[in-house]
Amino acid sequence: MSEEHKNYLGQLTAPRAIRFERIFAAPAEEVWQYITSEKLLPTWIAKASVDLRVGGRIKLHFSDDDDPEGHCKGKGVKDEEGGRITVCEPNQRLTYLVLDPNGGETTLSYTLIPLNGQTLLVLDHSDLPPELMVAFAAGWHGYLDALGCRLRGEEPQPLMPLFEAMIKRYTFVLAVASVLTSQAASANADGAYQAEVAERNRLVTKYDRLCREEDDLNRAIFEVRRVNSADAEKSLDYLVRDLKIKEGDLHEVELNIRDLDKAILASPR
Repeated sequence: MSEEHKNYLGQLTAPRAIRFERIFAAPAEEVWQYITSEKLLPTWIAKASVDLRVGGRIKLHFSDDDDPEGHCKGKGVKDEEGGRITVCEPNQRLTYLVLDPNGGETTLSYTLIPLNGQTLLVLDHSDLPPELMVAFAAGWHGYLDALGCRLRGEEPQPLMPLFEAMIKRYTFVLAVASVLTSQAASANADGAYQAEVAERNRLVTKYDRLCREEDDLNRAIFEVRRVNSADAEKSLDYLVRDLKIKEGDLHEVELNIRDLDKAILASPR
């Protein structure tokens, strides 16, 4: 079975917490190695030093090229202060503290659940600075995309162009999530309001699916551009055409969600 997603986009689980879910066609032992190994961590996120035990540390060393705004490494923060491991259950769960750019601590947790030879990876990152929620969401989306590529034996796309695209997407996505959370229909809401919320939920689900399909097309375009042949050029034309159609579909859904948000906010409840 190919990689699938219950929720492809990161989901808010609290005002300062986000969750990603990915199903990878690899056993939990292999995924565990990618999130804990000094040799494998640099292939999808950053160079690392690892003392894998409760009370030990995982320290990710982001370069200026990988993190020019200091979102991940915490500018002016001593590197040796970060990364304390609080949970370490091999092939099942890993939790450690990560410093934010302001010198506070955030909590990063990986949960690995075996699924018939595959692995559901649940990533939770909490206690995030509110002003950096979009940046962290965009960054994790790109890093998990790279992890998925590595587990499939593919070359990941360059991070920074992907990160910039994800910033635009998550600026919208997290605003949508905030409205959805604050405007949930009450038991006493009238039928029109409930219908608007139901339609909005349907559109958000559609938006999530279209984002996954758009990213699949971008990955396919990246792979085809690495092949220098006439057949590759022909395939590229079709893929670029399909991508433009998908971008138009996404934009239309965004506009429809924005219109529904206005109607929901104006509806009596």
